[in-house]
Amino acid sequence: RKRRLAAVGSARLTDRARAGVPVEIMTLGGGPCREWFELDREQANTAGLRRARLTYIDQDAEAVRFARTRLAQNRLLEDARYLRTSMLEFCHRVDEGTLRGSWEVVYGLGIADYFHDEVLSRVVSSGWRLLGRGGRLIITHKDREAFRFLPAEWFCEWQFVKRTEADFTRVFASALSMQGQPPPFVMDREGTGEILFGIATKP
Repeated sequence: RKRRLAAVGSARLTDRARAGVPVEIMTLGGGPCREWFELDREQANTAGLRRARLTYIDQDAEAVRFARTRLAQNRLLEDARYLRTSMLEFCHRVDEGTLRGSWEVVYGLGIADYFHDEVLSRVVSSGWRLLGRGGRLIITHKDREAFRFLPAEWFCEWQFVKRTEADFTRVFASALSMQGQPPPFVMDREGTGEILFGIATKP
């Protein structure tokens, strides 16, 4: 999962045509942002690399504090903005226009597994609306037919919403169509085949 995001991120970070212009990236439900440590380790010494301005969104106060501390020395980040807010509040802010911008990449690793179809559709649609032209939306989801789920119900207050590739594809396509004619998108997998990647590029 991290390596796949690193490949997507580095494609933007190494865009020679926009050298010197920071990449605007947003992470939804950012958690510990481990993918940024991998990007730092593998890409930071690349010549001519673009730095990034990261907008980090998570509702957990401890996650926000942890990410702010750990990312402070990340060599790929020119700047980072940390927003402690839920995904529903994120959607409200996009709807109301209080959160606006033009991001090159909006991504969420694992957040889709926590939401039922209606909420997930709103999150995907909101992320899509924040992309600039040519921007890329990346949302991952565990494939219920391939992923080995742990029996977490007995010690957690939540359960994963399990979906097949067909289920996730349907929700992803429906969310994109909320803004008009749905664009072409790719439904891919990472190396193990357990994690689905919904990837759409803004025309």
